[in-house]
Amino acid sequence: MSLLMQQHFSQTYIEKYLNNIYNYVLDTIEDEENLCNLLNLDYTNNNQNVDYSNILTQGIYLLRYAYAYIFEYKLMYTELLDMYEKNNINILSIGCGTCIDFDALLLLKDKLNKRFTKGLTYTGIDPVCWNDNLKHKYFTTDKKSKLNCIQSNLEDYCNNKDITKLIDVLVFPKSISEIY
Repeated sequence: MSLLMQQHFSQTYIEKYLNNIYNYVLDTIEDEENLCNLLNLDYTNNNQNVDYSNILTQGIYLLRYAYAYIFEYKLMYTELLDMYEKNNINILSIGCGTCIDFDALLLLKDKLNKRFTKGLTYTGIDPVCWNDNLKHKYFTTDKKSKLNCIQSNLEDYCNNKDITKLIDVLVFPKSISEIY
């Protein structure tokens, strides 16, 4: 796929993704009785008061940040794939939310298919249950790739596991500031 076609595909995918979120947020707002709790919504400065279990909070967060994040993650994975030498990869993403870093990775699908002939395993963990209507809907993984989204905190997920033997890459997609 040419660079121009890849850019168009990326743009088209992201537009569909954001339009899906936008429409879902609009539908949710119509059913919401009290929008006043959104007045003081502040995602900055490691604000621990944000209720990410609230569907509107999730949708507004994604509308605000998803476009930038998906491009950042795409650049990150481009660099990573250029450095990585094995023909399979196991990624653990801590605080993955809607697994938007996985979406960014799949934007590099042609590169992935050439590079990881034995497959890709992505496991995303997040303590918050993100609404399925806000997650990726336009990509499917091939038979060699596996996506796991797990609602868990890091301590429970790692309990009785030596994750150093299970993963090759550890990703903290905008979540490292929330780990104490």
